[in-house]
Amino acid sequence: MVDAKQLVINEVTQALALPSHAFNFDTNLYEMGLHSLLILRLSERFSAECGSYIGYLPLASRPTLNEWIALVQRALKSPTDDHSQLQGTNHE
Repeated sequence: MVDAKQLVINEVTQALALPSHAFNFDTNLYEMGLHSLLILRLSERFSAECGSYIGYLPLASRPTLNEWIALVQRALKSPTDDHSQLQGTNHE
């Protein structure tokens, strides 16, 4: 089974080419060099590992490790449920 915390930390540190001790779980990742192309790449990686789509908007609007870990954990718990929130849309 995929460990959400380890997945997010590994992917983010690799994408930003930074050691994990360079930032904490509440650091705004934009301040560490995150940009839109990296978010798209991370969205693809997280989605592939979770087995369900994690959209650009939730990642872009909440750019911290804590938020992303929670998002990936939700995707892992219910990969076949409605993921409108994971995709950044609201169908209500």
